[in-house]
Amino acid sequence: MLTVLMPGRLDALKVLHQIGPVSVRALASRMKREYKNVHHDLQVLERAGLVKRSADGTLIAPLKIIIAEIALAAQQSRLVPAAGTWIVSIWIIYSDSCSAGS
Repeated sequence: MLTVLMPGRLDALKVLHQIGPVSVRALASRMKREYKNVHHDLQVLERAGLVKRSADGTLIAPLKIIIAEIALAAQQSRLVPAAGTWIVSIWIIYSDSCSAGS
């Protein structure tokens, strides 16, 4: 999930959430980014379930908040299987429900 949440994609999510249902072209224009780059970012976000298409084909960001937690240093715990292992938790809170992934 961390590879999905790159800075440009997070910006796209923020803008999409702020302005509501919009086409890729309108979002690219609003963000002053190249259409093909925004299109690619939105495809990645859609495959990850962070962006949805409405019935008319416009894109929406149904989430309210994304919380990412990364343990940078392994700690002695039964949760960490081996020294140096990273624990990554991503919480995605949608407007009508909550789900978690890792």
